[in-house]
Amino acid sequence: MVWRPGASSGAILRSAAAFGVAGVIISKDRAAGVTPAAVRTSAGQAMRVPVVRVTNLARTLDELKEAGYWIVGSALGD
Repeated sequence: MVWRPGASSGAILRSAAAFGVAGVIISKDRAAGVTPAAVRTSAGQAMRVPVVRVTNLARTLDELKEAGYWIVGSALGD
């Protein structure tokens, strides 16, 4: 799972744990990270999901695709 700035990181981590994701990838420069507030919002699930911060999100996703991982995304709106 990948998250973008402005999203509720705690809720995303809680959902990630519920859906059984293997880990969460976040941008090093443009994402809030796992803050104490995010841990509280996640209802403790932040400790169950590994979080990796990367410098170049697009390159990381390309490398994961080349390694055989499926990349799936969604967006709200048009």
